[in-house]
Amino acid sequence: MKIILLSILISLFGLSPNNPPSEADKHPSFNKSECTCKGKFLSGIVRIVEYNEDFRVKIVEYNEDLIVHKSNSSAPSTCGYWNFNQEMIPKFTIKIVEYNEDFRIRILD
Repeated sequence: MKIILLSILISLFGLSPNNPPSEADKHPSFNKSECTCKGKFLSGIVRIVEYNEDFRVKIVEYNEDLIVHKSNSSAPSTCGYWNFNQEMIPKFTIKIVEYNEDFRIRILD
């Protein structure tokens, strides 16, 4: 009886080892094909903050969700081109975290 109940629960919640979580399951608010997260296009002026962030971001060296290019443009409009100017009004804010990120980035100069 316990085995039947356990197998039903596993099938209902998709916990089968044959079905690992997809990228969408890992970061459900991130949309790589549209370069958005929570509906915001991921380009422009970005401010790094400690609290009240728009996005929680983990910086990685591989397996990134988005490659970020540092931009000197005052209004970058290409996906992944970010200007980290702390003096200008940001398009969105990020908090650098080690876990529970909204998405992972790799930064290129």
